[in-house]
Amino acid sequence: PRDWLDHGHTRDPAYSRVVAHITWFSATLPPSALPAGAVQISLADAPASKRGFSFDAMDLSAYPFAAQFDRVPPCAAAMSELRHEERMYILEEAGEERLRRKAEQFAWMAETRGTEQALYEELFAALGYKHNRSAFRCLAELVPHDVLREEAGTDPLAAQAVLLGVAGLLPSTESPTWDAETASFVRRLWDRWWKTPSSFHSRRMSASKWRLSGVRPANMPHRRIAAAAALFSRKDPLPRALIEACSCAPQERLSRAVKVFQVRDPCGYWDAHATFGSQVFHTPTSLLGPGRTASILCNTVIPFLAASGIPTAQILDFIPPEDDNAIARSMAFRLFGRDHNPALLRTGLRQQGLLQIFHDFCLECRPKCSACQLPHRIRPTTTLSRASPA
Repeated sequence: PRDWLDHGHTRDPAYSRVVAHITWFSATLPPSALPAGAVQISLADAPASKRGFSFDAMDLSAYPFAAQFDRVPPCAAAMSELRHEERMYILEEAGEERLRRKAEQFAWMAETRGTEQALYEELFAALGYKHNRSAFRCLAELVPHDVLREEAGTDPLAAQAVLLGVAGLLPSTESPTWDAETASFVRRLWDRWWKTPSSFHSRRMSASKWRLSGVRPANMPHRRIAAAAALFSRKDPLPRALIEACSCAPQERLSRAVKVFQVRDPCGYWDAHATFGSQVFHTPTSLLGPGRTASILCNTVIPFLAASGIPTAQILDFIPPEDDNAIARSMAFRLFGRDHNPALLRTGLRQQGLLQIFHDFCLECRPKCSACQLPHRIRPTTTLSRASPA
């Protein structure tokens, strides 16, 4: 129930017409927190009071695919004829194909924009996640990598000021609801922003380009911009740091690359806040969580390394899975049934394979499974070999 407060819904007009706040856990919010007349309903107590009910009977991993298919999809029938090793081989081959295409796309971007700018733009887009991807890419184009480096150097606070200012997310006036820490931090940002050349001010984005409602606090663009500022104001440039991370044994390369992205806000403000003046997090929260870092590694870093001539075949088995992906989960249930082993989705390469199969086959043919070519492509094989996405 506290998430209503932590997500700032009380002050968000988009939630002013809510009539029922339904949560799993039971707790009561103060009446002033919810719109007038809204009721609070918790669901956990009712099943817990039923005799013989066990929470263990709830298959949370099956949501929302608890219902059986009317008939077994042709692709699932074909998969059921294969050995486990053959199924995994198909997924990993599809995953490599997906990464191969990403590497080709990155190589084309590097040719047209330069390697550093290509990495910069792709990382910005990844930081935007699904809601603010286009806005972040626009910001990366308005403040190119070399321009940010020239203006902010290795000062992450100056980089934050430039990026937040051009993004249109730097407040122009002080709010009476701010605490002393927020007011002081915004003044420090403004001390740097007003000194920037007028060209920065003339290219400011409209704040309406950013989606702020319905975004989890840890994913708010303010915090992601702070992460970008920390990554691209490093003393050793990010491309060099990633290449150096791959100078060790294959099984250690991705873990060392992960450490490159474990950035903290040097000012400490964004460790505890989602936006300016938002409620403080209960515990310090890193600017990039494990799930977002895994997504960046898979979708940006590995294509960058492959396009830079760094062999990547040996590290593919160590790719961590991204945050729960609805498409990958749906494909796993379609291909292997609701009772498949959850370990199927615990490697990033297989997860990428499920996504590639969806885009190559399901997206083209659904809902007409009879026209799909995937079942005809699935054949038992005795020779399992894998190629490099590079």
